[in-house]
Amino acid sequence: MCPRHPDDNVCFLDVISSYLIPGRWFDRRSSRLELNPIRRFAGTGVEMAPPCLSATLLRDWCHRCAFLAAGLRPSLAILADGASIHCWTPARPDPSRRPLVLLHGFGATAIWQWSHYLRPLRRSGFDLYVPDLLFFGASEAPGSDRSEAYQARCVMAAMEDLGLRRFGLVGVSYGGFVAYKMAAMFPSAVERVVLCCAGVCLEERDLAEGLFVVSNADDAVEILLPQSPDKLRQLVRLSFVHPPRIMPSCFLRDYIQVMCTVYAKEKIELLHALIYERKHLVLPEIAQPTLIVWGEKDQIFPLELGHRLKRHLGDRAQLVVIRNAGHAVNLEKSREFCENIVKFFHDSSFNDHNWQKVNRRVQALYVNELSAGKQRPAYCLTDPRSGASTHLRCSLLRATSGSSSERSEEGMAGGGSDKIDYVFKVVLVGDSAVGKSQILARFARNEFALDSKATIGVEFQTRTLVIQHKSVKTQIWDTAGQERCRFIYSALSPATYPLSTITFESWMANSSDLAMDRLSWRYRAVTSAYYRGAVGALLVYDITRRQSFDHIPRWLEELRSHSDRNVVIMLVGNKSDLEDQRDVTKDEALEFAQKENLFFLETSALKATNIENAFQTVLTEIFNIVNKKNLTSEPHNSNGMPALPSKKIILPGPAQEIPKNKACCTSS
Repeated sequence: MCPRHPDDNVCFLDVISSYLIPGRWFDRRSSRLELNPIRRFAGTGVEMAPPCLSATLLRDWCHRCAFLAAGLRPSLAILADGASIHCWTPARPDPSRRPLVLLHGFGATAIWQWSHYLRPLRRSGFDLYVPDLLFFGASEAPGSDRSEAYQARCVMAAMEDLGLRRFGLVGVSYGGFVAYKMAAMFPSAVERVVLCCAGVCLEERDLAEGLFVVSNADDAVEILLPQSPDKLRQLVRLSFVHPPRIMPSCFLRDYIQVMCTVYAKEKIELLHALIYERKHLVLPEIAQPTLIVWGEKDQIFPLELGHRLKRHLGDRAQLVVIRNAGHAVNLEKSREFCENIVKFFHDSSFNDHNWQKVNRRVQALYVNELSAGKQRPAYCLTDPRSGASTHLRCSLLRATSGSSSERSEEGMAGGGSDKIDYVFKVVLVGDSAVGKSQILARFARNEFALDSKATIGVEFQTRTLVIQHKSVKTQIWDTAGQERCRFIYSALSPATYPLSTITFESWMANSSDLAMDRLSWRYRAVTSAYYRGAVGALLVYDITRRQSFDHIPRWLEELRSHSDRNVVIMLVGNKSDLEDQRDVTKDEALEFAQKENLFFLETSALKATNIENAFQTVLTEIFNIVNKKNLTSEPHNSNGMPALPSKKIILPGPAQEIPKNKACCTSS
């Protein structure tokens, strides 16, 4: 007779099986393991009893035991948008150890790819954090975003939820794509990066040109997400230099049923998002020291991609090629790979210089955004040699950058040296859903996401341009259009409402005097921090939404009251590709721009129309003013008048005449 669990009165084999099923075996509500004889198979919503005899599930159980024996415990981070990240974390985090985040590849869950590394890495002084990426293991997301950027944001949010502010990062294969994106988006958090067989420099055309064993994305899906024993054999033979000689079909079918059928649709979408329209030329550089590890005989991502990535990163990266290893170098040559990881992170040649450089950059970026000192520390940087810590109190929700704040983007700038002559801060202002984030993405990375989500907090990007033979670095800040309501909600309300159900005005009308005092402080803190130091602004509205244009005077008043009076402002009517849905005419926008002495352009982030022109116009005007020394650090000049001369209006259309004294782009 099968023994019973004393508390739950279930079969003991069922209890063991609950550990075996890869999926949602962690109860969010009670924060304990579920002991339920009927399991929801890996979060699919399909209830089934786990098979008692499964080699794959037995192996999965062994890997889980290895993680538990190494002092790691499972946790589940529930993010604001409903996504959840399952992560193995230290049971007792040790501040004296170096935190290291390990990101797995596409083949299986995290425990299958990292169990052999736990003890040697812990012996080498690391605290390990091993998350499952979205749609692997117990991690999932309700939305439709399948980009590695979204994966990076979710993993970073989970690390912050765990209290991790600065860490090393190791990514294998697909995990390397996510690791690279994390390093670019969160330069202040990621200390160093190891990329193993991660073809982040691949281009869509590489498939057609024969660089890979497949010629299109659909063929790649059939191999990387096998649904038959033959395809799984092919994947193993492509991944290993010395694959197993005998691979019985019964075991392969068992593995496919457990590992390859769960979230199959979402994983296919992940692969398509990874391959389609990928352009090497818009790949951001990362400033962190980077170790690139590649198998000499990799047939999934050929070694050429490793050399391509090394050329892209230059002296900041070193390439290690492991002989007689394929794509699964982390499994085939685990000892050699582990030794390279330990050596790279313990190498002190970068420590002093790198920490001081990052610390200076982060302080320059965030210290200016301090509030009155009443906010809790948002970042803590630790000198790896002295142990000294720097706490930064930031009044913003979180500032995230899609590209490193340290790099000189020569590919974007069209050449030039690493020297930066000028740094200009430009802010994007306007209602929610007018396309500010898409404008930012198009200008900074030449990207457009059809399923873009609303900005949460503040997004930060940089791009370096050459203007009149000078290197000009642009720091572009984008905040949520409903940021005021978000701060009302976070400061005053213990309840939870959808932001769409309240308005700023209704909150103002129904708030008590005490609540309004608290609101006033929080609102001033975030507003002044966002606008402080800005010398340029894009005031954005949606030409198909009358309401967004009607709110422009309010945004303009806020901008002028919290920023330097010398700020260069351009009125931008976005979504010009939707001409048939136009609700705001060019004439009335032009009339408003003339009345308020603004530049004016209509743009389309989707078609990349006038995006460059808008930023070039603003930046060139700022550059000219700075060169003429008309822009001062005081809000007013000696006679109390704005230091800016009157501006000309830049109209869209081929017939527009551009003033001769302007060095800005023409409209198209």
